[in-house]
Amino acid sequence: MKRIVLLINDFYTTQEAMEMVCHGLGSCVGLFLQDRYLNITSGAHIPVTISYEHTGYKSAEEILMNMFNQLSEKGSSLKNLRAKIVGGASIFKSSYKIGEENVNVIRELLINKKVFIAAQDTGGNIARTAYFNSATGDCRVQKAAQQIYII
Repeated sequence: MKRIVLLINDFYTTQEAMEMVCHGLGSCVGLFLQDRYLNITSGAHIPVTISYEHTGYKSAEEILMNMFNQLSEKGSSLKNLRAKIVGGASIFKSSYKIGEENVNVIRELLINKKVFIAAQDTGGNIARTAYFNSATGDCRVQKAAQQIYII
């Protein structure tokens, strides 16, 4: 099966059976949207909730809207989408919890668009890697030096 690695700030939409991978999801969020009726999948590695022009990072909303547009161009409807969310950990000792904020903003954006959130594995203080299989809709999650499990 073809595999694509989504780097920070990347998103990708396809109708092919493939595995999308987001490595090192600390405070970043891996978001996977799937239209199970049309077998269209979109995945993203979202670093921040707002854009930072000097870094080149896109906001969570900008990435999500681009994902929705690409899904729509391939014939998908928001009402057919299911989301899986991985990441958003607090890996740095700080009172500012960017991972938690990232998850909350992404969840709010999805809820406002009435996108069903099928599963999530978020929070904590350990980074994760997410492997989303577009053929099955399974998302394998691996935390550092821990067992892999499916959400």
